[in-house]
Amino acid sequence: MWGNGSKDAEEKFEERMRETVREEQKAPETAYERQELGDALCNEGRVREAIVHYRKAVEMEGNNPGYHTRLGDAYAYSDESVKALAEYRKALKISPRRPNRITALLKYIGVTASGNRLLTNIEKQCNIIP
Repeated sequence: MWGNGSKDAEEKFEERMRETVREEQKAPETAYERQELGDALCNEGRVREAIVHYRKAVEMEGNNPGYHTRLGDAYAYSDESVKALAEYRKALKISPRRPNRITALLKYIGVTASGNRLLTNIEKQCNIIP
C-alpha cells in the first residue's frame, strides 16, 4: 500500500489516526464545552440531546445565567413551557440586569391569555415590571 514502506510504518500511521479520532470523540469536560455541544446539537435539530448537555453545564456552573437561558431555550423548542419559564426565571435571579432577551423569550412562549397572565406574574416576581 505504501510502496516500498514497511508494514510497521503503516500500522503506526493507522494507530495515530485511531488516536486522533478518539481524542476528537472525548466527552466535553467543561461547562462551556457542554454548552457549545448543546448549541451544535440544537442547530442540527437534536434538541432533546442538547438538553442533556445544557443541564450538565448548569450542574457544573449553576451561577451562569447564560446556561440557564440556553436550557430554557431548548425546553421552549421542545414545547416544555413550564420548564423553560423556570430556567428563564433562574437566569433572571442570577442576573436581573439582563432581562431583555429573557423577557422577549418569555413573551414568545406566553402567547395565550393564560400564558400572558403567567408571564406577567413571572415578570413581577423577577422585578422586570412594577
